[in-house]
Amino acid sequence: MDDRELPRATVLFVGPSQSGKSTTIGQLLALRDVVSKEELESATAAAQKYGRDNSFVFLVDAQSSERELGQTQHETYHKLTTQTHMLTVIDTPGHLKYIKNCVAGITQADIAVFVVSAVESELEASMPVITKQLGLVALLGVKNLVFCLNKFDRVQDASERFRALNTKLTALAKSCGHKTVPQTVPVCSLYGDNLTNPSTNMPWYKGMSLISAICDCALPPRLNSKPLRMCIQQVKTIPGAGTVLIGQVGSGTLQAGTSVTISPAQIQATVKSIQMYGEDLKTAEAWDNVGVCIEGPGVKSVLPGSLLSAEADPSKPVDRFVVQMMVREGAPKMLKEGYKGTIDVHCTHVVCKVHQLLYTIDKKTGKPAEVNPKFLKVGDVAW
Repeated sequence: MDDRELPRATVLFVGPSQSGKSTTIGQLLALRDVVSKEELESATAAAQKYGRDNSFVFLVDAQSSERELGQTQHETYHKLTTQTHMLTVIDTPGHLKYIKNCVAGITQADIAVFVVSAVESELEASMPVITKQLGLVALLGVKNLVFCLNKFDRVQDASERFRALNTKLTALAKSCGHKTVPQTVPVCSLYGDNLTNPSTNMPWYKGMSLISAICDCALPPRLNSKPLRMCIQQVKTIPGAGTVLIGQVGSGTLQAGTSVTISPAQIQATVKSIQMYGEDLKTAEAWDNVGVCIEGPGVKSVLPGSLLSAEADPSKPVDRFVVQMMVREGAPKMLKEGYKGTIDVHCTHVVCKVHQLLYTIDKKTGKPAEVNPKFLKVGDVAW
């Protein structure tokens, strides 16, 4: 079967800094033969240059600042094909100062893989970050959750440690608002243990490998029958191709030759071609991450954060809308009606005002708590 005919899923790798997210993705790409011999040699050379024993991380962290600091700073996208799925893998930063880049990845995910260290001292030090990230993933509606417990080569009494961590993290996920029971998989990403196949180094573990656990997740239905909406994350001018819009199709389908409207500038254009991972695509479906080459007057004025829709059924502007929000640190101690702030929608930043506080949400049950609260405080979730 052509891999483009396989079910598609977007998999977010999230977790605290130094937990091994980039190493895990790099190993998966190597084990699935996604990367070329030249790319592996380049990663090995980069590891030697920066004095690292681990070359797999350099298959993912490509920017010089990331390599020097040993820290992911931007979300990156990678194609990973299995026998049953075509996956878009998103690597996200673990440090809280890059939280906006992490959120950009969360908003696109079908499945969240939480990579955490099984080493007790490292796990305990990163618990505040894990808790915040779990809350964001739940708040932004990612229902499928897989805990990837890394670094089991450094753990004593591995079987007992796995059971304890499974219990602890499952309870934490529930307290952060996750309604489904997550899968938990022990791995050693540095050596590739239990990533794609069961490992002889973990004879005590009888469950699925990481890739099997990911592919076992139930995917939400694609909104292909809904009107076309595509959020534009990047705009590039490519010699020989022209203006290329990069983003994710949120709903509907997109084909070459389609006449589109780009809001809010109301730019009219025609789709010349569509590509995914450098390959031409006849039809882009909901939640596909694609590059769309367009032509027409004014296309050079398209900005990141714009919204692409079909000219026959364009998106309509609004001046009021209902949102669910979480009050985070840095907000006023009492956030009241009339508060003015900036809302970030994908790549767009818009000044808005809180018109009415409808009700708060009980984070454990997801049900309404207080109706028409007078104010919100840090940690509250409300409509």
